[in-house]
Amino acid sequence: MIKVIELFAGVGAQRQALKQAGIEHEVVAISEIDKYAEKAYELLHGETRNLGDIRKIQELPNADLWTYSFPCTDISLSRQYQYELGVAIEEKNRYHRCLDAVWPLFYQVAAYDSRASLSIVIRFGHPSKIKTRRGVASAIEGVLLGSHTTRDGLIEDVIEYAKTHNSGCASDSYLAQETVEMAKRVRREKERLREVLERMLETAAKLPGFQLLESIPGIKDTSAQRLIAEIGDISKYNDAKAFVAYIGLDPMVLQSGKNTGEHLHITKKGNRFLRCTLYLCVISILTNY
Repeated sequence: MIKVIELFAGVGAQRQALKQAGIEHEVVAISEIDKYAEKAYELLHGETRNLGDIRKIQELPNADLWTYSFPCTDISLSRQYQYELGVAIEEKNRYHRCLDAVWPLFYQVAAYDSRASLSIVIRFGHPSKIKTRRGVASAIEGVLLGSHTTRDGLIEDVIEYAKTHNSGCASDSYLAQETVEMAKRVRREKERLREVLERMLETAAKLPGFQLLESIPGIKDTSAQRLIAEIGDISKYNDAKAFVAYIGLDPMVLQSGKNTGEHLHITKKGNRFLRCTLYLCVISILTNY
């Protein structure tokens, strides 16, 4: 039996490969800093000694084989952001439908996915359980207010809402309990998105093109990060036409026996993530500048 160390372990793809190959092995240690990947690894393969950040490891245990995955690059972080964003949107949509049944028109008090709104729903679960201003104040303590100018104003709005609105279900109903669980998932997904964006910013800020992109009106931190991740090394494109083709913005040409080469709509054959990000940047520029 060989002893193995997995560096940049992720969810344990190398360990799984050894299993499928029928190679007897023992993983004596892994190195992984992403807490979600570490949790997934534990669920898939069982508890394993994690050495943590590879840059801080002083000594490795004896092993016959070292394996590694490529560490997270800018483009892998961009793809992770796309995935997390899709999950967050799905969770928000499901949550919004339940919220309308249990907390009808509560979005008029606070945006349905704002920190204040989520904290109130998680704390009380049902509008009928809101009794005192002190209780509401405790629920939103330390939470950013969003569109509300004062904390007292938000508290008054919530108290007034509880007095004037009737829920579509009982306070002990399954729907009310499920709404609370959904609110927790939405909050968790928002936190994961924030963490991915922070890692993207840390990586992108070291690249020279980041400051140039941010200097363009309408392009902020998030857009600049995603553009850099998807474009990669700009020097790899021979000319502007090659770059346009990579994005999928080149026009489709219809040319055959009787057709002389009419230019139709864009091909959309390139990088759809980059094309989408550029589209959002253009919309921002047209809307705000």
